[in-house]
Amino acid sequence: MHGAPGDGVAASPPALPSDDPPAARPPRPALLALCVAVLAVVPFAGSLGSGFVYDDHLLIEERGAAHSLARLPELLFSDFWRGSSGIHMHYLRPLVSLSYALDWTAFDGNPTWFHAVNLTLHAAAAALAYAAIARWSGRPTLAALGALAWAWHPSKTEAVAWISGRTDLLCTVALLALGAVASARMARAPRRSIAPFLVAEAALFVVALGSKELGVVAPVIVAVEAWVVAGRPALGRATALRALVAGAPYALASLAYVALRQRYFPIVPAGAGHLPWRDAALYAIETQGELARIVTWPSPLSLLRAPIQTDAAGTLLHAPLRLVAGGAFVAAGLAAFAATHARRPAVAVALAFFAGTVLPNANVIPSKMAHLASERFLYLPSVGLAAALVAALPHAAVALRWAAGAALGVAGAGAALAALAIMLRGQELLQQASTQ
Repeated sequence: MHGAPGDGVAASPPALPSDDPPAARPPRPALLALCVAVLAVVPFAGSLGSGFVYDDHLLIEERGAAHSLARLPELLFSDFWRGSSGIHMHYLRPLVSLSYALDWTAFDGNPTWFHAVNLTLHAAAAALAYAAIARWSGRPTLAALGALAWAWHPSKTEAVAWISGRTDLLCTVALLALGAVASARMARAPRRSIAPFLVAEAALFVVALGSKELGVVAPVIVAVEAWVVAGRPALGRATALRALVAGAPYALASLAYVALRQRYFPIVPAGAGHLPWRDAALYAIETQGELARIVTWPSPLSLLRAPIQTDAAGTLLHAPLRLVAGGAFVAAGLAAFAATHARRPAVAVALAFFAGTVLPNANVIPSKMAHLASERFLYLPSVGLAAALVAALPHAAVALRWAAGAALGVAGAGAALAALAIMLRGQELLQQASTQ
């Protein structure tokens, strides 16, 4: 029994310092986000020595409107490919064109600074991807590794090292920022004002749509954030309904945007030609096969992936291996979703994010482009794959304790090899483009 000195009871001896090391404090998310942002650009730093290549000549170097702000209406309200008769797709990406004009005006057309802006946008996207993966998985430390795996994947070379890849950079930054703001809004107490959040979300939605048509996937991101705010529950009807309601305003806005574009400024003009339904379906499956290849084995990097080919009679040809890979890729995704939606919902939601954001570029509605896929098409969707990996890895490590260390070692070696591949092949990609 212990008491105070002087009351007849012996006082407690002073506590001795413990030999046990203090519990390690988890790294702060803001610090991790900063580290991810800085490290994300390292493999791409070599692009600073590159010039204008491939589409850069048409969109920037040879386009007078992009050399100053004097022709602002033309930049904001005209076809992205105005003056390029060889491009049949009609894109409306005014904020990208405006960014080119700002770069040219500020840096006197020096391509080094155009590349520097791309690197800055990739750093911002990496930090936002880290924040998203941390929210979705609930594992902020492991999310840093997932975000780096995303940022260093060789498929990012096209979007980051090629100036014209800025469309995906700007759109992704806007959409991931929109998700972060929407998450903060939905997490606020009911009686607190959400007006500033709604204004910020609306502005980011406009930025996304003004950068690339992929901005229409905003409802997918908001639906995922609604699931996170609800506590990451198992997926069921009530959970799905809550997510759909949260994303509904953006879904309606996206549908209105698509309808207006189709009515007044269609992406694929009527004169682009007809694609038989059988060929369209096969090309949709082939596209998944090419995307699977980009994810699993992106080498060799190329700006001209999976060209549509015909025989001497003009009959469209299909690649059997891509068809098999595409079918297997879709089947594996569906099987993984079915296996995880109840017990590992974070994995299932991340896979659903990938599917929802890759859909506009999956040729489900034929784009009639000369190539089935591009590496940059996976810039945003692959955030979902990184999040799925982060959410699944701890469970796999528990189930396979003996393999956990080996898995981390393989993952680290893979990340190092990916970074090395980017540094070695990035310049080759740009040199290939310079000859086009």
